[in-house]
Amino acid sequence: MFVKNFKKVLISTGTLYEKEIIELTKKYKNHNITLLHCVSAYPCPFENVNISKIEFLKKINNNDAGFSDHSTGIEASILSLSYNPSYIEKHFTIDNNLPGRDNKFAILPNELKKLKEYIEISNKIKINHGNDLQDSEQEVRKIYAGRWG
Repeated sequence: MFVKNFKKVLISTGTLYEKEIIELTKKYKNHNITLLHCVSAYPCPFENVNISKIEFLKKINNNDAGFSDHSTGIEASILSLSYNPSYIEKHFTIDNNLPGRDNKFAILPNELKKLKEYIEISNKIKINHGNDLQDSEQEVRKIYAGRWG
């Protein structure tokens, strides 16, 4: 059992049937695993990404799931942020014209930087400030209070 040798194990679910994924989580329920939603197509067309599968993986794995993105570009990874993945795995290259199938759909340094920026923005947007008026709204409230009846 290889997982006992590691503090954390990321397991891609590409090419697995639902039944196999469920069996996997049962087998390693006492270990620190993260399931990565993955469609093993290179590159994966957007219509096959099936991003909502992250919800299923979270449901069966203690709310711990990520996304192994094999689509072209960073759009699918950005959209996955709404599912709050624990990890995003994305192939990276310095040149899409290098040999090997992965380089053709891997992201370039500028795309990796942009993805990092989106992740940072997503983390800020998800900060829960409660349901009441925020401090940042106080000045506007003073200026406009009563103007709308």
